[in-house]
Amino acid sequence: MIPTTSTSTVDTGTTPPGKHTLRLVHLFTGRRPARALLLSPALVAATTWLLFSLQTALAGVGRHQIRTFDIGYLIPLLVLTVLGGRIAGVLTLVLSAAASAYVLSAPHFSFTVTSSRDRIEILLLMLVGCAVVTVAGVFHDALREMADALMEARLENQIRSVAGSVPGIGRLHSCTVEKAGLDYHVALSVGVCQASASCSPDQLPVDIERALRRANPMITDTHIRIVP
Repeated sequence: MIPTTSTSTVDTGTTPPGKHTLRLVHLFTGRRPARALLLSPALVAATTWLLFSLQTALAGVGRHQIRTFDIGYLIPLLVLTVLGGRIAGVLTLVLSAAASAYVLSAPHFSFTVTSSRDRIEILLLMLVGCAVVTVAGVFHDALREMADALMEARLENQIRSVAGSVPGIGRLHSCTVEKAGLDYHVALSVGVCQASASCSPDQLPVDIERALRRANPMITDTHIRIVP
C-alpha cells in the first residue's frame, strides 16, 4: 500500500475551504518561486528610484547632501521572502545592498563607498535584512504547509465526488493522500453496491482510476481496495 502522510475518511461530510481561500493562500506561498526571483530586480530597481528621488529632493531643499535611510529596501525584501521563500529573500537583499552602494552612496553610480556613514548603513541593512529573511522564511513555510493542507482537503472532496459517481460503488470507506512533489498518490477503500452485482469487482478499480485521473491530472498513482 502507498505510504501516506495524511489520512482522513472521505465520507465524513466535511466541507473543505473554498476556491477563493485556497487561491489566496497559494498566492502567499510561492508555489512558483521563479516568479519571485524574476520580480526581485524590478522591485529593487523601483525602490532604489524612489529612495534616490527622495534623496535628491531633500538635498535640493538644504544646502548639503542628505542621505536617505536604507530601511526602504526592507519592504520588498519582506514581500518577496514571503512570496518566494529564502532564496528570493537572499537575492533581494544582495541586490538591495548593491543598489544602495552604487546609487545612494557617495560618489553616486560607483561601488566605491567613501563615507563611513554609508558603509554603516549598508552593513545595518545586511544585518537587519538577514533577520527579516529568517523570520519571513518561517512565515513562508507555515503558509506553504497551510496551502498543502487546503489542497489535500479539496482533493479528498473531489475524490469522494468522482469515485462515488462510478457505477457499482456503494460506499467509500477511506481515502489516504500522499503528496509527491507536484503530484498526489491516492489510496481508496470502497464498497461494492449490492444492487449492481453485474459490475465486475476487477473492473471497478480500473474505472475509478480512469475517472480520478480524468478529473484531476495531479493524481498520478492510485491504490484501490474493493471491500465486499
